[in-house]
Amino acid sequence: MKQRCSRLRASSWTKRLIIERLFRALGYKNTINRAACGMNSGLSKRGDNETKQQQGGSRMNGQPSSHNKFRAWQRIMTSINSVAEKCAGLFLLGMVISISISVFARLLYTYTGVPWSVPWAEELGRYMMVGSVFIGGAVAAYHLRLIGVDVFITAIPERIARWLRFLAHVLTLALALLLVWKSIQLIQLGLRQWSPAMEVPMAYVYILMGIGCVLMCANTFTHAVRELLNVDLPRQESVEMEEAMEIKNSMGSPL
Repeated sequence: MKQRCSRLRASSWTKRLIIERLFRALGYKNTINRAACGMNSGLSKRGDNETKQQQGGSRMNGQPSSHNKFRAWQRIMTSINSVAEKCAGLFLLGMVISISISVFARLLYTYTGVPWSVPWAEELGRYMMVGSVFIGGAVAAYHLRLIGVDVFITAIPERIARWLRFLAHVLTLALALLLVWKSIQLIQLGLRQWSPAMEVPMAYVYILMGIGCVLMCANTFTHAVRELLNVDLPRQESVEMEEAMEIKNSMGSPL
């Protein structure tokens, strides 16, 4: 903005100098003063207009400042949940692979008699399942995919439904905070416990529960603030909700 104003002043003074030289060559001194005054007044009016526009823009930007901050926070949470979703998928894949190894070892011993013992596979599969459940549940909470009864929400006006959704998010947040507190106690207990087959501290397993519950708290808090500020869902989320409602209606309709 400052560079633009300095360029405007430089160009105006250049034009003023050209006009002065032109009118001096013609011998009109009074016209020079009038032209200079007109250019100065035009420049001042233009500067005032730009200042008013800047002030108006700042007012417009200042009005939904809380919404802008929330949208920035929502973009951060979207990125975090995208990474968490990939981690939950990796945990699920690891669970499938470890359980498959355990089943294959049993079948190998049953049909061939080869004593291939893999006690760590079944234990690793359980721990992978814990990670996929808690982290995947947190991601599902962000995408509003947790199981809920919405028959009353869809039957009442939107203004009342918004406050009921806010109350539901607050209750879910309270439950998630309780799980965080319990997971901290389990982590402290797991520092003194070791798994029987893999012989690793159980705190490594319980910390997956803590991470998932903390992420669920952040996601539920995000939705509670969204309902409080009455901010619409992102476009991707709204499209997914519409598709889910269409599938629900198609399944509920008689054939």
